[in-house]
This record gives sequence, structure tokens and C-alpha cells, in this order.
Amino acid sequence: MVLLVGGSDGDDPSGLLHNAERLARARVRHPILLAGNTAAREDALALLRSTGRRVQACDNVLPRRGEVVPGPARAALAQLYRRHAIGGRGSAVAPRFRRLVRVVTPDAVGHAATELARICAARVLLVDVGCATTDVHSALGAQARRTVEGDLGVRAAAAGVLVEGQAEGIVDPVEADLLAPTVARMASEVGYVPRDHGSAAEDRRVAALATVVAVRRHLRAHADAGDGVGLVVLTGGVFRQRARAGGLAAVVATLRTDPVLAPLIEDVPVVVDSDFTVAPAGLLAARGRTTAAEALLRDHLLA
Repeated sequence: MVLLVGGSDGDDPSGLLHNAERLARARVRHPILLAGNTAAREDALALLRSTGRRVQACDNVLPRRGEVVPGPARAALAQLYRRHAIGGRGSAVAPRFRRLVRVVTPDAVGHAATELARICAARVLLVDVGCATTDVHSALGAQARRTVEGDLGVRAAAAGVLVEGQAEGIVDPVEADLLAPTVARMASEVGYVPRDHGSAAEDRRVAALATVVAVRRHLRAHADAGDGVGLVVLTGGVFRQRARAGGLAAVVATLRTDPVLAPLIEDVPVVVDSDFTVAPAGLLAARGRTTAAEALLRDHLLA
């Protein structure tokens, strides 16, 4: 997706219109979200639609100089994502498939985080490491927050893990050189599943690094997210791979020894969702099946 912004409301619209014209003539086939100067909205929409671009408009991200209002654009981007990423290819294009979709995975995971916070009566920090993103959910009572890191993942976005890991000081140059071939493979073979213990261990190491960077960013975005944490949960396909004894413990150790995170989670349980419990439990909770969701979480995650 392309997010097109530019100009506060009432400013000269020429910059936004110039860029809309360039996008209209470019070889861009991705959906476009227009969130710029409202004075130029109709003209910009006309320019983009004149060449068949898929475009949707929402409120300006920068309505006044020095003020950022991201809410409407975030909601619109989430809607576009659901429409184009879910049911976007193969048999999933069929309308029947789209009607079957009830909750997208990030929302289900968020519901699970809220349910865990209710069960534990404490703040829950839940990290979902995926192929292209690493999402961090923090929940306390009915309050839930989420950050999404689009440059951290264990396949398509694996290169960002090394770059940001070095920038954060958690990956030294020697380890970066050792992991570089693995990361290159991850980024180029997004469907690859390790068949040996060594490759699986490298997957988990990259996932652990992505987790630390993502949680650090989440805490910078939400300063109180580290207050009173009672449970940390790690989920994602990478953690469902078969691991030798101590394999998942090494992931937990990476979090516990991080100088930024260690003081926050020193005496806090850290559990790994190796049974693929979080998303299904969140789906149940989202559909009002809280008793079943709680039973699933207690039996397979909190036991």
C-alpha cells in the first residue's frame, strides 16, 4: 500500500497534486491511501482515478502545522490491508472465502492479550513474531495497545533484524557476519521451513533479536507499558518448530539478559506459545466465547 500525505489543511495544495500526478503516471498498482491537504483531496482523487489507480481518501494526517493525527489513516490502512492481503490471491479471492473471515490474526492476538490480562489481573506484554512484521501488544484491564514493526521479521523482513539489532547494540559485528547468510536465505525464501536443528536454532535467534528490538520500540512509544508487567508471552510460527532441549529457553534468556528489558521482567514469567494457543484463544474471545478462551489459555499456555 502507498500512503500519500502532504500539506496542512489550507496550505498550498500544489505539492500534493504534483505527487498525485506522478503516482498516477507511475507503474504503481498498489492501493493508495490519500491522507493529505483536504483542499486538494478531490483534485488528487480525480488525478489518481483517471489512470485507474485504486485509491481511498481519509482525514489529513497533518491537519495543522506541528500536529499529527494518525488515527483515521491507521484505521483506513487496516481496512485496506484486510481487503487486499486477506483474500487477495488464489482461491482466497472468492467472495465466499472473504465471508468466512471473522477476525484477522493481529486482532485475534490482541484479544488474547486482553483475555490474558483479565485472567492474570496484571499487565501482559505479548510479542507476535511473524514473517514480515513483529507486533507487540500490551494489555491491562480493558486497555490494550499495539505497535507493529514492519522491518522486523523472520522471513521477508529478516534483514531489518540485523540492521536494527546492531543499531540497538544487541548484535555485535561477529554475530552479524555469522547470521548474514541465514538472513539472506530468510528474505529470499519466505516459504522455507528448517529441516535441521541448526537452521531452526538460527531462526529462533533471529526471532529473539526481533523480539528485543520490537519490545524496546514499544516501550519508547508507550512509556507506561513496562509498568507492573505480570506476564510476557512470545508467539509466532517460529516458536512452533521442534526444538532441542533448551532451544526455547535460549530465546527467553535473550530477553532476560537484555540490559533494557531485564529490570522490567526480572521476576516476571516469560512463556512461549509453542502449542499455537494465542491466536485461537483470541478468536474465541473475539466471538464472545471467553470461557472456552480462558480454558484454552490455562491448559496450553499458563499450565
